[in-house]
Amino acid sequence: MKTSQQGIEMIKSFEGFRTMPYQDGVGKWTVGYGHMIVSGDGCVVGSPITMGQATALLARDLFVAEHAINDNELSLTQNEFDALVSFVYNVGVGNFQHSTMLQKLKKGDNAGASNEFPKWDHAPSDHVNSGILKRRLAEQRCFRGEGYVG
Repeated sequence: MKTSQQGIEMIKSFEGFRTMPYQDGVGKWTVGYGHMIVSGDGCVVGSPITMGQATALLARDLFVAEHAINDNELSLTQNEFDALVSFVYNVGVGNFQHSTMLQKLKKGDNAGASNEFPKWDHAPSDHVNSGILKRRLAEQRCFRGEGYVG
């Protein structure tokens, strides 16, 4: 599966667009639509990027998240897939691969998996981050077919 345009717009609204690199909540250099800067991606700390560059980086990052989900051969609706892409894009492939959410999805317990979204609301500390919780609840609603909200 591929992320729908609605899913992409939802992720863009969660991430926001930043032309200048900045350090995110856990101190990682980030730019564009939440792209974590890595060696070889063409981004330089201190240098701006264009919206076109940000869109291309987002597409590459979404490709990684999509494959992390598709590699598990899960039975998903489009809204479930889009919600998971948003989740994986934000928490990372490794966290998703070791999550109770994925274990439940592999067992076909999509309803149980949807209950896992709000549990991922702590970053970068042990305290609930209200912005992240808002995103998790929106992803959960999307997963449950209750609409795309950003």
